[in-house]
Formats: sequence, C-alpha cells, structure tokens
Amino acid sequence: CALLAELAAHGPPLRFLLGWGPLTFAEIADVPALADAPRLKLSALTKAQSNRLIVETAQSALRFDFDAVEKLWQFSNGRPDVLQTLGFALFEKRAVYGRVTVNDLEPALAETVQRFAPAYAAAWEALSETEQVVLRHAAAIKGEHGLVTAARLQLDLKAGNIKLADAKIDGALTRCEAADMLEPVGANAYRFVNGVTQRWTQTQAAAQSIGPRRQRLILRKPQDIDPRRQLRTVQMTGVFLLLIIIALLLFAPTLVASLSPVPTPTANPAQAAPTLALPAF
Repeated sequence: CALLAELAAHGPPLRFLLGWGPLTFAEIADVPALADAPRLKLSALTKAQSNRLIVETAQSALRFDFDAVEKLWQFSNGRPDVLQTLGFALFEKRAVYGRVTVNDLEPALAETVQRFAPAYAAAWEALSETEQVVLRHAAAIKGEHGLVTAARLQLDLKAGNIKLADAKIDGALTRCEAADMLEPVGANAYRFVNGVTQRWTQTQAAAQSIGPRRQRLILRKPQDIDPRRQLRTVQMTGVFLLLIIIALLLFAPTLVASLSPVPTPTANPAQAAPTLALPAF
C-alpha cells in the first residue's frame, strides 16, 4: 500500500503500474521505491497482438476504425511502449466521444513524440555529426515502404552536393542501429524502429536545419574525405602557388620600375632666359 501511495503521488504518468496508463524508464527512475526494480525489455508485438492490445483493452469505451488500427500499427511497429503511449493519449482525448478515426491520430502522435523526446535527444547527441547528417537524410526519404539503403542515401547526399564515402555511410547506419534509431531489414536495407522515432527525427532535422554548404563543411574532415581527393587538393594548391611565384619573377622588375618615382626636371640658374633689346629713342 505504501508503494502504491508513493506511485500515485507522482501523478498520471505512473498510472500504468496501476493498470491505467503508460510509463517510461525515465519516469521509473524518478521513483525511489523503484530504483532497484528489475528492468525487462519486451520484444516487438506481432500485428495480431498489437491489434488486440489496441482494440480489446478499451473496447468498453472506444471503438477504433479499421484505418486507425492500421495506422497505429505502422506508427508503433509493434513496440509495446510506443503502442501503449499512443493508446493512452487516444483514450484521454477520445473516450468521451467513443470512437477513434484516422484523423484523431495526429494529435496523439504529436503528444507521443513529445513524450519520448528526451530519450531520442540523448541518443541523437551520442551520434557524431556525420551520423546525424545520414540519419537526417534517412528520415527525409519518402515511399519505398520506409526502407533506407546506403545506395539511396548516397544519391540523396550527392543531390545535395555532399560527398561521403560508401564505407562512412555504412558505418553511420550501423551506428544508428546500435542507438536503436534504425533496424535492419534484410541484408542491405534499414528502416526506423517506429514511426514516432522517424517523426521526431524529421522534427529535429527541421529545428536544426542547415544548408548543403554547412553540411559539406561538417563532413569535410580528414577521415571523411577520399584520399585521392586529398591528393588532388594538395597538387592543385602546389600548382597554384608555383604559378604565383613564376608571375612574381617575371613581372617583378617591370612592377618595381613602374612604381619607382620619375625625377622631375629642375630649372638651371646658369641658363638665363633670352631677353629682347629695344632700341633707345
């Protein structure tokens, strides 16, 4: 009873433990009584399990349209924490109306994105600038069933005049997978772990929007530039300096002579001006 009273004192976010609403690990950490509680990471639910969780949990108060159930599955990708949070947000907003349509999902999605923002922000800050640029472009890819490949990313980066080696793109995708932002699909493709993660990344990319020139400056580090490109840059710099030296050697005397002061003629007092003698009357 003491534990339940302490949990209830923390407000609605902790009502999940009492069977009412969702709870994140960050919120669990704020409860001293749960500091040493075991952590259990649940695997993703199947589509059938997700549908049952959505429809049957609140069937006495809410009726979900078929399209709404499908969208919830797409947004959550079977992640229990995301699905619970979306469902709880919908219950709070739509319980008095008794029905959930696909048009009701956007406010719930925005609230869920805000709810998970601290965890996503921490994962984002742990990525390098190169990995952030790759993830930002991955979030902008439309269609293709949400799949992201290194080849498609390379095309998008080149379209933005950003040159990045294939090995760097592969490494960035692997790092994003380790950060639980992307998950592998098959041998060469990735997708976001859920729609909430992708929506947050898109929002983050818009909030930190930078132009292609700034992205190129971020990516132009010694470890990111192709060695052949580095060699060509050094060669061109050397040729440019050599041309400047040759020009100075050829035109320096003429330039010095043109800048030297020209002596101005001075009047000679020994040479008197001729006079005209007039006859005396």
